[in-house]
Amino acid sequence: MEKFRKKSFSYSDVSDKDTGVKVSEVLELVVNHKSYDEFYRLLEIDKIKDDFISIPGAKKLVETIRYINAKFVKFDLESTYNNLEFDTSDGLMITFKNIDDEEINELISSDEFTASPIYSAKSDFLSGLFSMEKYANKLMDSGYNDLVEYNLNEVKSIYENNDVRAKKYRILLDNDGNYFLRAITSNRYYDYNNNIAVFVGLITLHKEMLTSNNKFIVQRCEYNESYVRIYFESLEDKELPNVGYINNIIEVSNDEVKREAMRFSTVISLSYTSKEEQNISLFIKPQRTRSTILSIKHNELPKTAFEKLAMLVNYKEVQNELFEDLKRIGDIKKPDQIKHIIRNKINRARAGELKNSKNNILSELTTQVKTITELLELLNKIDLLTEDIDSKEYLRYIIYEALVYRK
Repeated sequence: MEKFRKKSFSYSDVSDKDTGVKVSEVLELVVNHKSYDEFYRLLEIDKIKDDFISIPGAKKLVETIRYINAKFVKFDLESTYNNLEFDTSDGLMITFKNIDDEEINELISSDEFTASPIYSAKSDFLSGLFSMEKYANKLMDSGYNDLVEYNLNEVKSIYENNDVRAKKYRILLDNDGNYFLRAITSNRYYDYNNNIAVFVGLITLHKEMLTSNNKFIVQRCEYNESYVRIYFESLEDKELPNVGYINNIIEVSNDEVKREAMRFSTVISLSYTSKEEQNISLFIKPQRTRSTILSIKHNELPKTAFEKLAMLVNYKEVQNELFEDLKRIGDIKKPDQIKHIIRNKINRARAGELKNSKNNILSELTTQVKTITELLELLNKIDLLTEDIDSKEYLRYIIYEALVYRK
């Protein structure tokens, strides 16, 4: 559905008047969170509560998150399987009944609602029922929806005499009154949501700027209602011999319903001068084990999670290690061989990894390149061909591995 599609904005979309945002405005994103007092104390907000965060693009970032927040209400419902009812006449619809949660009852003005699974929620739900996913999908593809419904109801008889724990379900309620099952979450789940990610990213980098000469801009933001990835680009650049310049980027990413809740990583912006004398930037990124500065999981206590943020001071060590790797790009003697490495990797990629762009990329990679500049221009071109955000991430890994490790 269009309303759930990942969207993005880049620094070119940011107004010249957007020079940053007040700490007080960022605080508004988390003021209603259950752990607000703990966040406030652990991040020593009292010392900076009247500050202005001088990160251009920060205001647009905060406004974007507010816009998404206004479109959906999110809540986590705990329910046993026997309190579910099913309708498969038009896909899979799940009715959550006998809801005994005062806060949720008040929110929905009822003790039941019917939700449509989105993203991977349907697959996860069916897979958790004796690995029923393939079987159920085959039946529904063949028009036997009623048989799927029969099987789902029959499972209740199995659970009636067993001590089955309730599961937690992440529910979205849109402004039109439609309910969606977003995911099945862990029973030990702490709500590190998109608001928290933006709050932590801006506050942490503001404090970093107060103790160093480093400056940041919001270079890019990718988001939907349950996911955000923000690229805070450092304005300190380093010369990369025979290539151009690099700028380090701290990527703050968050997925509200997956295992990794919040992650700080390093991305490289590689800038070079094109044949047309234009300054072009290409994002590349090493594999997760090399690029991760710190990560916070959904099952970590807030105190433990936010104490981890002290590790962020080590981000320059990670970036310096990567810079030493990147020097190898200037030693490339046969750029066309690097192109072939990348083409082979993309040719072996699974269909889902590059979505609809795989064939177009392979077609472009038949062009011969003789210089590093020509190679970088070609890589920038295939990056532009890749519209899907997750596919871009996959492509950045491939390009980094080929440029640095020649494999």
